[in-house]
Amino acid sequence: MRWSGTIGPQDVRLWQAGLVREHYQRSSILAKRVLPPAILELARVNGWLDLNRADPVPQPRARERPDGGRVLSPEEWSVLRPRLTGPRPGCWST
Repeated sequence: MRWSGTIGPQDVRLWQAGLVREHYQRSSILAKRVLPPAILELARVNGWLDLNRADPVPQPRARERPDGGRVLSPEEWSVLRPRLTGPRPGCWST
């Protein structure tokens, strides 16, 4: 018995684009995108589908960070930290 419905790479791309649009983290999207290809591969192995249409769908691109992914150096952090926290009553200063 063959499945008569159709699912193609465009369907998987649209689903993945929806996750990006809803601001899911890339790591969450990569975890979620494992399931559709696995289900479709099972259907292909069982003869329900001719092809796994999710295979050609690329992973989402990593988001471009405005700061270029820069991390503060320990020296920069030691200068910036006191300005962010300010004095707190009853706490030891470092």
